[in-house]
Amino acid sequence: MPGNILNLLIETQKKNLDEIWDKVDFSSDNLDYVDSVVNSKFYKNPDGYFMCTDCDYSSRWENCLKIHIESKHVHTGGFSCDQCDKVCPTRNALKVHCQRRHKPELPYPVFRS
Repeated sequence: MPGNILNLLIETQKKNLDEIWDKVDFSSDNLDYVDSVVNSKFYKNPDGYFMCTDCDYSSRWENCLKIHIESKHVHTGGFSCDQCDKVCPTRNALKVHCQRRHKPELPYPVFRS
């Protein structure tokens, strides 16, 4: 019985924290804070997998898990592209956007066959 009460308390505290995080609006000016929130939401298990504390997602690669957490569990308020008016929900989405939409011009012609 005491174990059930403890689990209930842990779940209640986690739910309260989730409600608080859901109300926080992160701005791209505060990247250190976004990083600290992302870093607080995962751990590495004994098998070497990085585990999300908010859901069952896991990955062998820490960076993949950080991208998952930022896109699914942290409300950043978006990251603005400095070359156009696009606002992307995550830093990774902004990186992909820039790679696809704002390719640097090459100093020579590229011929494709």
